Amino acid sequence: DEWQRLHAQPLPATSPTPRAGLVVATASAQSVRVSFDYALLVDPAESIDLRNNLVIAEIMYNPIGGDAYEYVELANIGAVTLDLTGLRFSAGITFTFGSTLLGPGERIVVARDPVSFAARYGARGIKLAAGAFTGKLDNGGERLALTDAEGREVLGFTFGDNAPWPSRPDGLGSSLELDDPRGDTQDPGNWRASAEFGGSPGRAGMGPVRTIVINEVLAHSDLPLEDAIELHNLTDAAADLSGWFLSDSAADLRKFRLPEGTIVQPGGYVVFYEQQFNTNNLRVPFALSSSQGDEVHLTAADQAGNLTYFIDGVDFGPSLSGVSFGRFPNGLGPLVAMSRLTFGTDVKPGDPPEKLADFRAGTGAENAYPKVGPIVLSQIMYHPPFGGDEFLELANLSTQPVPLYDPAAPTNTWKVAGGVEFVFPPDTVLAAGERVLVVGLAPSVFRQKYALPAALQLFGPWTGQLDNAGESVELDQPDQPQPASPQGVLVPYVRVERVRYDNRPPWPILADGHGPPLKRVALAAYGDDPTNWTAELVDPTRDTDADGLPDNWELAHALDPNRAADAAQDKDGDGLTNLAEYLSGTDPRDPLSRLQLEFFPRDGDAVGLRLRAVAGRSYTVEYRDSLSDGG
Repeated sequence: DEWQRLHAQPLPATSPTPRAGLVVATASAQSVRVSFDYALLVDPAESIDLRNNLVIAEIMYNPIGGDAYEYVELANIGAVTLDLTGLRFSAGITFTFGSTLLGPGERIVVARDPVSFAARYGARGIKLAAGAFTGKLDNGGERLALTDAEGREVLGFTFGDNAPWPSRPDGLGSSLELDDPRGDTQDPGNWRASAEFGGSPGRAGMGPVRTIVINEVLAHSDLPLEDAIELHNLTDAAADLSGWFLSDSAADLRKFRLPEGTIVQPGGYVVFYEQQFNTNNLRVPFALSSSQGDEVHLTAADQAGNLTYFIDGVDFGPSLSGVSFGRFPNGLGPLVAMSRLTFGTDVKPGDPPEKLADFRAGTGAENAYPKVGPIVLSQIMYHPPFGGDEFLELANLSTQPVPLYDPAAPTNTWKVAGGVEFVFPPDTVLAAGERVLVVGLAPSVFRQKYALPAALQLFGPWTGQLDNAGESVELDQPDQPQPASPQGVLVPYVRVERVRYDNRPPWPILADGHGPPLKRVALAAYGDDPTNWTAELVDPTRDTDADGLPDNWELAHALDPNRAADAAQDKDGDGLTNLAEYLSGTDPRDPLSRLQLEFFPRDGDAVGLRLRAVAGRSYTVEYRDSLSDGG
């Protein structure tokens, strides 16, 4: 057959491709065979560019004022112009882009109600997509996805409104912003609440504002003290805070407006006292809770009182009387219980009530060292070697006995919380300098397994399991019960100590399954500091019980370095003693791991030898021709 080209029609590279077709017609009816030779009209590189360089950068899913102010912002983070024509949201909301190009570094906003959006944000400097999306962004979080004109997914992820996702975008004034555009959009840690009140559509968000911080808070006060909030200027320039707001509620940020003329000098402090921010206004109360814990928010505002930026926000748990929470290190770290008040005066708990005026005269100061003890976590075995068991060691670093209960209400006892949970029994007392263990097994089983002395107090079993990848462990003590309410009697639990360990540096990595536990270096030093913890193997040649087994080897295989008898025992029942297993390099906990010589007859007087050994280990086999001395 001979083929003849009837027509050729080149198409420009910019031709739209959502729909295409070819029509063949002849002037009169005739029988023909037709073949089309065509090029792919969609350049695969365009989809690759979209996948690599287009991101959802901001989501306003629960705006103040109603759903009409919802929007989604897309950003081109690449160096080439992207063609969004035909791109559509295929999950979460419904919207299809018309003819749209997005240049390098450019952003485009898709709004639910463009008219309402423009009324709130204006149009200058914002590229707004033509049209409105249909549907509604889910306030509880949902999946968002974009597909191209051919139905291929370009990007997709699921956002949420509960921890570890930021909470402020859920109706409290912030949008949800992508932190690192090249990072993982599936990672909640790569999303943040916008610092701008109402979000930052059309431009990159400014990120967290680290200029003024809430540095110290006193929430449990008795005369001559009263509740107080200290602010600290981290910058080297004076800061005018006139007209800004403090509040104890994220849902009502305008509770207390800072007075005109509130200037904080470079590196300086300012303190606001309860007589200023808590005016006994029943409609807008501002009273910090010492029994349930509370929160404090600092927000910037313009002269008209319109909120502009979220400056800082902190939360804290219940507290003992006269104990403040402060950032450690000063101005930078999280809030922790302080060893003493540092509001700028020497007034302290227990002073005469008439010194209240002196306390109110304080203008702030650098924070003290954290409060430590009297009971601390001294060891954490979170990832024991095979066959071992988790445990926590607590130590009384004081010179006095410490009851692990409220003497005024003895049934209210201390507890371990966090990764594992345990409530101490009534009447538990730790003597001065005493150390005790809290374990995940029944104490009697743990004591027998490790041959621990009867004088050592053991508590357990706890519920839960310590995470090998790291988590938080804390020790809490009960405070005075609060008066009965419709919810019953409230027993505040005050955090005595929290340690957030990890299996990665700067935390000691030897504690991650290699034998030793985490061990506190200095009991009286701050516990939530990786530099105050170590994990050291003992001297590799040390053999405390002189049984031929090095202490390191015994610890790694769940044996007792203080008990010589275990050298002659057969832990796995394979016929070899623990000492023989050590000498042969096998595992005393695994019956299949053993050194074994097997003899079998061969032709004539020959004998065969088969050696079962451990891979990667060298062995020496010696022989002689005769068993007689003269051989």
